[in-house]
Amino acid sequence: MSDVGVTSRVLLGCRGIKDVMFCDGSTMLALQVYHVLTMVVFVFAASSNTHNFTLQIRGPTSVTNIENLRITATITNIGDEDLKLLNDPTSPLSTLPGDIFTVVNSAGTAAQFKGIVAKYIPDVAAKIGAFTVLKPHESASVHHDLSDAYDLTATGAGTYTITPRDVFYALNEQDQVSTWRAYGASTSIQINVDGRLVKPRTPPSASSKSLEKRIIHNHCTDIQEWDLGLAGDQANKYTASAMVYLDSLSTPTERWNAWFGSWTFDRQATVRYQMAFLANNNFESYLYDCTCQDKGVYAYVYPQEPGTIYICGAFWGAHKTGTDSRFEPKNTDDRLPGCPSTEQPSTHIALRALTKAILKTDFSLELEVPEDRLCPPVPNRLNYVLWIEDIVKATCQGLRLVKTSPSLSEDIALNEEVRGLDIGTGSSAIYPLLACVRNPSWSILATELDEQSFTYAERNIHANDFSSRITLHRASSYLFGPLFADPSLRISFTMCNPPFYASVSEISASKAAKDEDALSTCTGGDREMVYAPSPTTLPPRPPPAASGEEYETAYAKAIREGGEIAFLARMVDESLYLGERGGWYTSMLGKMRSVPEVVGLIKLAGIDNYAITQFTQGQTRRWAVGWSFSSLRLPDDVSRMSYLPPTHALYKVQPSRTTLDRPIAYPRTLAPTTSTPQEALASVAARVLQSIAKESSGSIEVERLNDGEVGEDEGEEEKEEWVVRAKENTWSRAARRKRKRGALDGADKGGEGMGQGSGKRVRRAGDGGEGALIGRSGALGGEGKGVEGQLEVPGGPWKMVCLLTVLRPSPEDVWRVRGRWMYGSQDAREMWEGFVGHVVGRIEAEVERMVPSPPNGEDE
Repeated sequence: MSDVGVTSRVLLGCRGIKDVMFCDGSTMLALQVYHVLTMVVFVFAASSNTHNFTLQIRGPTSVTNIENLRITATITNIGDEDLKLLNDPTSPLSTLPGDIFTVVNSAGTAAQFKGIVAKYIPDVAAKIGAFTVLKPHESASVHHDLSDAYDLTATGAGTYTITPRDVFYALNEQDQVSTWRAYGASTSIQINVDGRLVKPRTPPSASSKSLEKRIIHNHCTDIQEWDLGLAGDQANKYTASAMVYLDSLSTPTERWNAWFGSWTFDRQATVRYQMAFLANNNFESYLYDCTCQDKGVYAYVYPQEPGTIYICGAFWGAHKTGTDSRFEPKNTDDRLPGCPSTEQPSTHIALRALTKAILKTDFSLELEVPEDRLCPPVPNRLNYVLWIEDIVKATCQGLRLVKTSPSLSEDIALNEEVRGLDIGTGSSAIYPLLACVRNPSWSILATELDEQSFTYAERNIHANDFSSRITLHRASSYLFGPLFADPSLRISFTMCNPPFYASVSEISASKAAKDEDALSTCTGGDREMVYAPSPTTLPPRPPPAASGEEYETAYAKAIREGGEIAFLARMVDESLYLGERGGWYTSMLGKMRSVPEVVGLIKLAGIDNYAITQFTQGQTRRWAVGWSFSSLRLPDDVSRMSYLPPTHALYKVQPSRTTLDRPIAYPRTLAPTTSTPQEALASVAARVLQSIAKESSGSIEVERLNDGEVGEDEGEEEKEEWVVRAKENTWSRAARRKRKRGALDGADKGGEGMGQGSGKRVRRAGDGGEGALIGRSGALGGEGKGVEGQLEVPGGPWKMVCLLTVLRPSPEDVWRVRGRWMYGSQDAREMWEGFVGHVVGRIEAEVERMVPSPPNGEDE
């Protein structure tokens, strides 16, 4: 027998509860019967991917009666392979009056939808062949009477913009259900509507009536009437069993948590109260209409007619129990984000409330997020913003200390404007809002592709008075659209939270792979969850600054793979064209296994300056990757996860270190001086750096940053810092030998070159002249004359810049020299490492000479 009992339980169950249905686990919402249908109605829970078919609509330019508002939708296969598109009730291929179009007046107000709400399972529809097959270059046209689906009374006469839904369920090469988007931008037409604005609807009349159940039927066969009668009995048995189950509960079970969320006695009482209405339902006064011929749809209702249910083909062929039977909505894979949702209906509602509360309390932000779009968890999003702040701070420090003129966003400075770009900002615009509320001098450009998300993002930006600092752009064919549109635009960083998955089936597989239900409900919209581009429909690739066969192969593989890998591949590819104009290109990643793939692509593109990090909040982990074409280097605590053990999967894909720590033994037996150990060792380091600078003949500049100050953070190590700028390597053995030969040649010519030093000259502690050479923010180097603690030197460009720090972790007497690489191409890495080692060696030699000799006759 067909699944009449199961479906009727869902279709008929609300009759007894007087249009009230339990939705969020704690609140009774006023819902019509059609809302119960939406518990198991289809939803595009994942983003679309573009394929080789187009969607066009046409219609009259004006009508004087809404009953003449008829639209023809034409779908054309422009590819070379057969196309299988499902005839789901909200796609232009359906002949049912579903919510297929967006109908908006000139003021931007949507017309009231009065059409059907259907129960639809894409996988079931695919199995029974409820799809349209289009051969290459073949078209299919469907006529739509919009008067059956929309009421213009509230929005009034005038010009309406009508846009079709351009996302379709389709069968891929493996005959698996995917969501595909029509190629190109959504087509819209404008029609002026006047005269009658609503079409009266005549409900179906009864063709027969069951005396036993007093259930009304319309054009149902005897067998169908019999099945519907049995359906009521089956539904009663189900609800009776549910009542027994609820009465037996005193503690939560896995089944309870899956259906209703966390356990409370008030919630348990609410659930039992409403289930009692279902149990007392005798299914009287329903009208079942059996005229629906759509074999892919289970059933549908009109919201204005809660007592009439239209039974369609998939209903009669469904199983009595089990997956897709409709006996238990928990067994279905489709879900409608928002209330009512079949799985964990209270979770996302609580998340939205928590998100709004945190943003209001901690950031004074008001946020409005639609129920069918992602609701951003604030701690996770804030982590990303904080990482961006660290990147900007390190970049600003680098620009200030390097004292060169890299083309990287010249406007980056601690007290100057910082401009960012958020790719796919979403309905919440959470990243721009958090970034701007925390950083008053920042401004953000944001892009969004989805029209509904764009509208909400615009509202949220305006509601929080950030319209002057956050500029919202409609997404273009390029991910970094604003940078392509304006060649003069330079920004400091980009942000992105890309679609994680390559298909709807991947989302289902990911969920199925977990031992327990997810801790939160996914409410992502079409474009937020899935990305599976077709190489033939991507925009033309900009000419890359660097490429090769390996890179091209990896790029093509990533595009085929889809999901966040494909999205990041496009980002990397576009960044090759944009170069330093984008500052630091960054993106979040939802899967750890994606990090090595993205890093591999970055390296193949010839980019050596990159960063990775991890965000952890509770049991949720996310990762982020960033890359830059600048020679400014980030510190390890920003660019690496130094805490990872060598066995970790991401350990080997981290960027090379930019910080070297070298210990220096500071003997307790040093000769007594008037200086503290810190001052004495700082003096040694200063003499060594001064000597190296003088020996370089102007190729090295040394600038002292402080005089033993304790950092602002409580407990920070005592430290002395110098920034060293070098044009070339003058300290290696080869360089010293070359310099020595030059000095000897100079002596033969009358002593020229004397005083440059051979690398052996040592200045003792307290030796005169040091104070004139080293001062707060003073410069060392070259042959110039000291003026106010500085020696004049020619400016860059520098090949290598590093920050040298002498520090001691109190109270231990173990000093360290830390060298942080701040600027230089990858070729300068060896130069930096060699310099740090050279400085440490010379400091140790100086300290060793300071140890007093033992008395005669005593062992050392």
